[in-house]
Amino acid sequence: MLNYTKAQFAAGSFKLFKHLMRKFPKGQIVPGKNPDFMVSTKRKSKGIEFAALFQAGKNDSTSRKAQAMRRQDIIDQANRLYHKSSLPPVRVDVTFNERYVIQRSKVPALSKRIAGYVRQHLPEAKQSFQDAYPWEKGQSFPMEVWQVMLHRTPNMVESYFTCSNGDYLPRLSNQLIQSYIDKKGMRYKSLSRKCNEVWLVMVVNYGMQNAKLEDIEQQGKAIFVTPFDRAFLLSIEPEVLLELNLEKPV
Repeated sequence: MLNYTKAQFAAGSFKLFKHLMRKFPKGQIVPGKNPDFMVSTKRKSKGIEFAALFQAGKNDSTSRKAQAMRRQDIIDQANRLYHKSSLPPVRVDVTFNERYVIQRSKVPALSKRIAGYVRQHLPEAKQSFQDAYPWEKGQSFPMEVWQVMLHRTPNMVESYFTCSNGDYLPRLSNQLIQSYIDKKGMRYKSLSRKCNEVWLVMVVNYGMQNAKLEDIEQQGKAIFVTPFDRAFLLSIEPEVLLELNLEKPV
């Protein structure tokens, strides 16, 4: 979840979720903990729980996984540095050069260079900017970085810095979603004591994720077993909300 608190993550996700949902329930909206949000009327209440769907590693090569994690560390630090500038939210996707091994000692410098590059080339609202190796003449940019893409899309509430070549992340799948729903389902009973319905919203393309749109849409064809009353996949970029088909466990 990068370096955000659970409350910050839930607040940003809730705003986008509410915007994308066609018929959001009426009622008093109250942020909290367990669940993250309550939507209450005099007779009923709905609890909405948000969770970042992190994907487990598939690559057993320690060195490759270490490099991918180091790249993500660079991206997280660059995000924090950019956040301090108080500039508008932006989506940043960085592709690192696979031919170069990143040493731990270079992480702070690379983070600073990327954050500075984003500030320098921040596009206008609803616009994008892309640059790649070989860099512009006179632009001395680290050889470890292959490409930088910047996007400013409507309804962004916070910046997202991602690393597109985190090559040990598996693709989104029915099995991965079901296993995560099962894990979160263990909390359903305690959550349901506080409200009439409990919804689970799993957030993808947040932080180190890079789920493809077709993989997200494919989940709409499956049926997932869970005690949750409703469950959704929420993609931050592109902005997509997909309600999953559910059936209650026997």
